Amino acid sequence: MPSMQHKCGLRSGAIASLPPKNVAIKFSRMNSAAVPHLLLGDNILPYEDKVHFFGLTLDSRLTWKDHILQLKATVTRSLDILKVLSGKFWGTDRPALLRLYDALCRSKLEYNCQIYSSAAKSTLKLLDPIHNSATRICTGAFRTTPAESLYIMAGELPLDLRRVDLSLRLMFKTQTSLSNPVYRLMKDFRLARKYEERKSFPRPLHIRMHGFLQDTFFHKVQIHALTTKIYTDGSKLDSGIGCSVILEETVHQARLHGATSVFTSELHAIVHALKLAYDSRDSQFTLYSDSLSALTAIQNFSSNHPLVQQIQEWLYRLASRRKRLQFCWIPAHTPEDTREARLAADSIICGQFMEFYGRAPTKRKRYFIPGAGPDDATEIVDTVLEGYN
Repeated sequence: MPSMQHKCGLRSGAIASLPPKNVAIKFSRMNSAAVPHLLLGDNILPYEDKVHFFGLTLDSRLTWKDHILQLKATVTRSLDILKVLSGKFWGTDRPALLRLYDALCRSKLEYNCQIYSSAAKSTLKLLDPIHNSATRICTGAFRTTPAESLYIMAGELPLDLRRVDLSLRLMFKTQTSLSNPVYRLMKDFRLARKYEERKSFPRPLHIRMHGFLQDTFFHKVQIHALTTKIYTDGSKLDSGIGCSVILEETVHQARLHGATSVFTSELHAIVHALKLAYDSRDSQFTLYSDSLSALTAIQNFSSNHPLVQQIQEWLYRLASRRKRLQFCWIPAHTPEDTREARLAADSIICGQFMEFYGRAPTKRKRYFIPGAGPDDATEIVDTVLEGYN
């Protein structure tokens, strides 16, 4: 293969570059790959096996081992400060030590972790002893204390879950803006199958996180494989808002008032699902919902929201019949199993369904129909959701 020459010319008045600091690196796992000759002005760029770029050590095979070893050595030296401040009979308290650990050590461990988390699991585990030692110093636990117990006492997550959390946050943040330069890249899954065939190749961020979300969801589905699945969803478009429930391949839909919030529509769907589970012959159910706020509100037994109270009442009725129902949160319709619930909720805007017109809940914890007096107030489930098939 003939050598190629790429010349990067510098115009007059441009910032002059320092030749010793300009190097090139070839990313390849093939030792016999052809190396092109790169010129920057009149200087030939030398090739290096590893380079430092914005705090990251890039190696030619993208294994990230050199970066992680260097990171481990740097953070280990920072642990000495925690050891000095954590005396047995003197020193600072646990919250202050944890704040110091977050500022001095964990900030370095999590810097650009979304990039180097594509390394092998055996390489990433080299950082776990540092995290364990830091939590042990901050909590004052014995050396024989299990790592899981240390995480609970310190209120810290394992490093692998922290990397997943930060990676998911970055992926979702880039997908919220169409003007983001990497928006289209996060939507490109054309090479996902090739990465699955070659497990040893480092996978991009969006492919790794997409696989994590699918594996997590399908693992939950396998755990609850013997239960009856119920899918709930609420959808709001410019033309209206509605909710839907899928139980045993049957879609139950309802159209709500246009001023209803998405949170309220999700609660409407859950109430309808609980009523269907109450009338069903099955005894074990798993309810899948993508509304984390709705599931969190259900856990608050001091809530004054009428729909939340209605859900808690139906849960008590299910328990009195010895029926078991578990909630499962699925993030933003990521798995394909929830596409039916999404389409069902979106399709009600265009269909002909019974409409419910209500207003904000009052102190009487009821929804009132416009034009009716207080004596005509009816329960939410009986008025809104009954008969919506």
